[in-house]
Amino acid sequence: MRFVRLIIEHQNEKSIFYSHYILGITYLKASESDFIGLFKSYDQENINLAIANLKESIYKNNSGDYESLKLDSHYFLGRSYLLIDSTDVAKDNFRKVIDGKGKYFKEAADILTTLEKN
Repeated sequence: MRFVRLIIEHQNEKSIFYSHYILGITYLKASESDFIGLFKSYDQENINLAIANLKESIYKNNSGDYESLKLDSHYFLGRSYLLIDSTDVAKDNFRKVIDGKGKYFKEAADILTTLEKN
């Protein structure tokens, strides 16, 4: 994949975290499929790649200038962890979004409320 090669070539640039963020979301969206439109299923490998890239985005986004994007990464990381039944880790990521009042605050709060009811 050309995009992955570009990330490797530019891994020391300050804004590389954004490339990992985009790649993480891309893998998350690519993981979803359905069976004749009846029920959704998720590709484990793509979910793992989404998690790896979103974690890398959070790790490399350390300048303090892009905290809102870090919170967005936590939201999508939480969604990714839900897909592999790592509910506690997902909750931790959603709490970070809520505590930081990120763009996905409402969505994270709704998911967390639902998870805590079960």
